[in-house]
Amino acid sequence: ASVKVVYTPLHGVGSPYVTRMFEYFGLEPFVVVPSQDKPDADFPTVSFPNPEEGAGVWSEAFKVADENGVNVCLANDPDADRFCCAEREEEAEGGSSSWRVFSGNELGLMLGHWIYTSWKEKNQKQGGSDKKIAMLASTVSARVLQCMCQQEGVHFEETLTGFKWLGNRALQLEDEEYEVLFAYEEAIGFMLGGTGVVDKDGVAAAAVFVDLLNHVHGQKRTLKEHLEGLYKKYGERLFKQG
Repeated sequence: ASVKVVYTPLHGVGSPYVTRMFEYFGLEPFVVVPSQDKPDADFPTVSFPNPEEGAGVWSEAFKVADENGVNVCLANDPDADRFCCAEREEEAEGGSSSWRVFSGNELGLMLGHWIYTSWKEKNQKQGGSDKKIAMLASTVSARVLQCMCQQEGVHFEETLTGFKWLGNRALQLEDEEYEVLFAYEEAIGFMLGGTGVVDKDGVAAAAVFVDLLNHVHGQKRTLKEHLEGLYKKYGERLFKQG
């Protein structure tokens, strides 16, 4: 069964497009954040409409999640090319809940691994192929996706910061007969292969991430537990932003 999530476009344009993407993927419709669902250039409920900017940006989403008993919140930035996710955590004392906002590097590893796993499963069902596959990350991103690629035999490349570099290199790799599955940079920008969008795409990332979330919850695990399992398998890489 599909997990119910709260989604906010942070007063931007994402809501109708994420709605359509969820329908296309057959996902449970998201719970709307009424105060932020319609475009509003004044951004009245946030001081800065970027889901990387800490818990204050998420307060409206968290409130709706509390009212609806939902444990995962998703957000796009106002033009919906960036994607972020937060998961409820239970505090040890008193049982009161807090929230963990995942970083771009953490989301990049989870998305990259899920996309690779899904590709591998599909490829094996089709009898396997010798298609060369690749992933990319910007030079300021953590090295954990690179470690995953090295262990799994996936070609990995690093580019300068910015999707003009990631996208152009992806197109060059396709000319070299590679299938580029995924590219990301730590500023919560994710490019998914096979979509025709050679740029960061927060709408597609939201749907693919909920597909991953359904798989994780089907195994009775949280996203935090899933991420810790990936770190155990591929090694954790420390990083600092800001």
